Amino acid sequence: MQNSVESEANKTGKRRADVEKRKGTQYIPENWSKYCITLQCTHGRSQPPRGSGKRKHRKVRTTLCTAKINARVVAGFSGWYDAVKACGHHNHPVTKHQWSNYVGNLKVKDNRLKQDAIDMPRRVRMLKGFSVIFTSNLGNW
Repeated sequence: MQNSVESEANKTGKRRADVEKRKGTQYIPENWSKYCITLQCTHGRSQPPRGSGKRKHRKVRTTLCTAKINARVVAGFSGWYDAVKACGHHNHPVTKHQWSNYVGNLKVKDNRLKQDAIDMPRRVRMLKGFSVIFTSNLGNW
């Protein structure tokens, strides 16, 4: 005698296989490391205390903001597409001035940009040298 749960599971598995065969289901390739990402407002995350709380916190405090954006890869008829869904709303004012004052927004994460910033003084000195040479030779032309 067969267990009813087992027989239902067998039917469901067979039915799922039949549907996948009809629809031509596309699975996300194994070599894709990320296929879905959710970005949440920095005010929505609670930051657990890591100490006794004697010094002021330099990061953004939580206001339980519910604003989120979810981006994922979706299979279509002629390839893969990005599907983006936004939900929630900001429960705090959002202006360009406030955004530029957050500590996290001032950190440069691009290594090439960091290297350009490190090389900038040397490039300025070279440019000043070129301008001195150019202006001194300008009278000779």
